[in-house]
Amino acid sequence: MRLIIFLSIVFMTAAASALAQERTADQSQCRSLADAGNFVGPDEVLVNGMVCKVSKPAPSQTAPMAEKAATPTPSGPQGEAKIYFYRKEALLPWAETAFIDEFEVCRVTPEKFCVVVVKSGGHGIGQTPSTSQDVSGQRRYTIDSELEYYFAFAPNRWAELGCGLLGGSCIDSGWKPIPVERGREEIKNLKQEEIAVSPGPPNSLPRRSLFGYVADFETIGLRLGDRVEASFIYALTNYADPEYRLPEESSALLVTQTKVGGWARNEQYHVQYPRPLSVPKGQTIRLTISAAYEYSEKLRKGEEPNPGKITAFLRQKIDGVDGFLLFDVNRRFDMFLPGGWRFKTSEVYARPPQFFSDIRPELRSCLEKIDIIDQAALPGSAGDKAEQWNTCFSR
Repeated sequence: MRLIIFLSIVFMTAAASALAQERTADQSQCRSLADAGNFVGPDEVLVNGMVCKVSKPAPSQTAPMAEKAATPTPSGPQGEAKIYFYRKEALLPWAETAFIDEFEVCRVTPEKFCVVVVKSGGHGIGQTPSTSQDVSGQRRYTIDSELEYYFAFAPNRWAELGCGLLGGSCIDSGWKPIPVERGREEIKNLKQEEIAVSPGPPNSLPRRSLFGYVADFETIGLRLGDRVEASFIYALTNYADPEYRLPEESSALLVTQTKVGGWARNEQYHVQYPRPLSVPKGQTIRLTISAAYEYSEKLRKGEEPNPGKITAFLRQKIDGVDGFLLFDVNRRFDMFLPGGWRFKTSEVYARPPQFFSDIRPELRSCLEKIDIIDQAALPGSAGDKAEQWNTCFSR
């Protein structure tokens, strides 16, 4: 009997050592080995010859690191997290779109990435706002607070088409989630996109393009002085809403859209707001994007340029720009102002030191009549002429 007790004591002592990191003995609940009937229970350990109850420590509250790719899971708590969208080398330069829920948050060109801060919770992520089952459609993910998530675009979306025509098996196209450590490593040599727009919280109203509003490019006006002052003039017509109020400068974000579909920030472009800011239904207002350029070899300061030099200068300065995008950050609208400039020397109207590009024949006729009146010294001062020119663009 003593041998059995001794072996039991040795066994229980070894077991207690193995459990030392996971359990803590509660010495307020100890009793002698004799009182325990020479028996140590599964929730007890032997401490200094006494049989004591043990308790497990409270589980750690530290959030786990996101070491693996995001996977569809139930909704998580509210907070903020970062989502990275990136692309490596690609055969074609075109930008790929990234959507979170109904929001287009950024456009990613080859060898670049963008970072978007989102509220934690359930989100749809894809290259379109739709939930279609194709390679670009959204899939549902739970984004947990304070973590990072990485999504990579396939290098070349055209590979899928070419592969299909050849009847072969295609590589994984579209976009896909990437493990965090791999994502961090792969973006090290990539450049960050300048523009990323955070979406609203889950279930908020999506940002959308202004439905019923049409922005038409009209002309680029140049005034030569110490610098070349450029005005990109647009006609904005309200066909639908009873009245829309343009965003104040404090809530507006103006970006340029490149010819490959990307977004870029250029601090030299500014919106000149008309007064009043409201656009009644059925009416048209003029919206102007202004910029100031330095002279170049295409157009030298002090010379009287011809239409050829004017068009060459404009082509040089706005090469790669395909239009502008004006975000109304507070009300979650965006307005696209398309390019449309043609840079034809025959469409330049010159009245130094002011010049206009892309002048249609009927507009040229109106401007010429104003100049004839001005040259004949008939009523209408130089200050009035600028206002008269505006009447031509308003037709």
